[in-house]
Amino acid sequence: MRKFVLFSAALLALSACAKIAEEEISSGERIPDGYRQVSVPVEMADTKAGTGEFTLAKNEKVSVWCTDASNSSNTGFYNFTVKSNGTTVTVQGNIPSTASVGSVALYPASSNHSYSTWHYFFSVDRKKYYIGKSYVPADIPMYGTKNSSGKFVFTPMTGAVKKEISGIPSSVSKVKVVFTAKNVKVSGTYSVYDGSNYSTWNPVYAQTDNEKQFIRYFDVVNGSVCLYIPYAQGTIWGPSNLTVYDYSTESTGAVLYTDDAVGNLAVTRGQINTQPAASLSGGNNGGGSTELVYKNYSESSSDIKNPERGLYKMVEYKYHKRDGGYTSATTSLTDDYDSSNTLVLTQFYLFDYVDSEHIDSNGKNYIRNVLSNVRNCGKKAIVRISYNNEHPSSYHQEPTLDHIKKHLQDLAPIFTDYEDIIYLVQAGFMGTYGEWYYTSYFGPSSGGVDYTIENNSVSGFSNRKAVLKAILDAVPSSRQVALRTPEYKQCYVNPTHVSSWTSLSGFGTEPVNRLSFYDDAFLYNSEDMGTFHETWQKEMWEQQSAYLITGGEAPYSSKSPSQMDGYTYNNVRSAIFNRHISYLHHDTGHHTNPGSTSPNDGSLLMRHWHEQGWMPDIKKWLGYRLSMENLKVTGTDFSSGSTLSVRLKIHNSGAAPVVNQRPMKLVLIHNGSAVVLKDNVGDIRTVASGTTQTFTVNVTMPQTAVSGDKLALWLPDQASGLRSRSEYSIRLANSDVTWSNGYNILYTF
Repeated sequence: MRKFVLFSAALLALSACAKIAEEEISSGERIPDGYRQVSVPVEMADTKAGTGEFTLAKNEKVSVWCTDASNSSNTGFYNFTVKSNGTTVTVQGNIPSTASVGSVALYPASSNHSYSTWHYFFSVDRKKYYIGKSYVPADIPMYGTKNSSGKFVFTPMTGAVKKEISGIPSSVSKVKVVFTAKNVKVSGTYSVYDGSNYSTWNPVYAQTDNEKQFIRYFDVVNGSVCLYIPYAQGTIWGPSNLTVYDYSTESTGAVLYTDDAVGNLAVTRGQINTQPAASLSGGNNGGGSTELVYKNYSESSSDIKNPERGLYKMVEYKYHKRDGGYTSATTSLTDDYDSSNTLVLTQFYLFDYVDSEHIDSNGKNYIRNVLSNVRNCGKKAIVRISYNNEHPSSYHQEPTLDHIKKHLQDLAPIFTDYEDIIYLVQAGFMGTYGEWYYTSYFGPSSGGVDYTIENNSVSGFSNRKAVLKAILDAVPSSRQVALRTPEYKQCYVNPTHVSSWTSLSGFGTEPVNRLSFYDDAFLYNSEDMGTFHETWQKEMWEQQSAYLITGGEAPYSSKSPSQMDGYTYNNVRSAIFNRHISYLHHDTGHHTNPGSTSPNDGSLLMRHWHEQGWMPDIKKWLGYRLSMENLKVTGTDFSSGSTLSVRLKIHNSGAAPVVNQRPMKLVLIHNGSAVVLKDNVGDIRTVASGTTQTFTVNVTMPQTAVSGDKLALWLPDQASGLRSRSEYSIRLANSDVTWSNGYNILYTF
């Protein structure tokens, strides 16, 4: 069988030996009359799962498409046998003498596979017996295409969901696993085996739960099983149910485990998404406890107004623009076209200080007044500070390095005082618009680049690095600093291994955990106007952004939207989810200048999104979108002083997690006041995009508890000064959860 091999270092380079596409084999094996025996090389591509690779084992089968122009009845899939173990092997099979090997191969093999010029049809036996956990116990469909050297290179058609279950009683030797997909997107037609007969199953078009069931059988090894459920690329909107039965006697017995949250995942082809492991041992149901509450919830179809995510309004604050006048610090932060905006980009242009050693009290008070206005309006600020918005210009684009450092020392107390309403800081300070390009002191004015990358190392980046260090020092460690390109981050954190970036595995306050990215030409083209020059830069963004605040704006360009990467719905959705985009600008040009085709009147690409009717979906995708899947309460009763076990299952269907830390409290609403039952339920940031997280806590009902009290989840702001303000608390995206004064009311006792 195909094995799942663990590794901790980069995969060894595979042999690059060229092989011909089709080789006649001479062996002692008898070949049927009218047939000839051929062999072809096969390679199983890396799954990019981060924890292993698929390998083929000797005597496994691969289906190879063969064609016969002289006899069409000979055209079809033929099963070839794997001749050795490994990721690069030879497969051998018999085909009609007049036939030749085609350009398509499928794994796992089946005589019922079919192929047309527009689709691969897989027939996969769902009933399998697996012993041990040394290989992947699922037939994840893989397809191979022949390269120029004649080798079939296989890549998974789907992703997979991995689920481990341990603590199975020793009396259970075999289990039956039934996965019921509520809205599954598995490509292809599968052969369903019910124990005696086969039938055709295409879960994309299945109408009932029974038709969407995916069944596996497992031998229990050391009290545990490990299963992989195949999925196609995309997001699977759940919930879906996974039930494990005792199957020791070849007949379905008692239910051992059930989980109705599997399947709510954003799956990428070739990746394996791990669901939290489950254990059947232990638990909090002993001592006579009973299930007092079990309630399922429905996700709302609407965008939910929430802090630190979504569209933002940009306001330029010019102090003092050379052609006259200051921008009022009390300029409106509300957006007439989108009342759900909770973010504002405060773009400060400190024109008057480009040649000054320090920012005087007038300038500092001006910034304070703006940020106070943000706080009064109940919003959070994306802060960018720069000195010029014109290129070319007879004025300097920024101060000298020494003056920028002193300016940041002047600004540090402001960043600290307004830490509560600062969402993040965009690096700024250098170049036109503060985007580190077209600089006066940090590179040629024609391009703004004063460093070079060669042999995986950067040179000449020291001045930019000094500015970035000063920004990181001035901004509180709880807040991230966003850079215009991933390249800038690598040049700062790892200058001797610029393209060998390190994966992030969590949140933190070190520079590698605080430096994020923003893209001011989102989906313009493959490079997004210089955001990405190399493939590794996009890969770095996509991986690290699972723990970083990332965003930007659609491009302002005269190029037709049809020529931009963001022209299709799927491209927009994939980019938002793959890059974990939490915020984008709200382009009011669509509203104020309807019908205009000038980029001066807004982003033509975002105008296209509005015209296509995609914006309601895009707004829901941005950032986190938390919803309660179900609530379970166990205990003896709800009386005062009783102990309850409360289990919350929370799903995130948004593109990103909550990134800035905040409390997660379970409260009882009693006589209109909140009594905290559990001060620290868990870290809400761990509910990653496309996943479901379970939080279980024990609480004691207060002596004052009475019938009619309400159980609520409270997700307030981390800052104590904002904690009582409901607009800074997270609201769950449920249609059947009551939102009241910042509390998500889940149940009334």
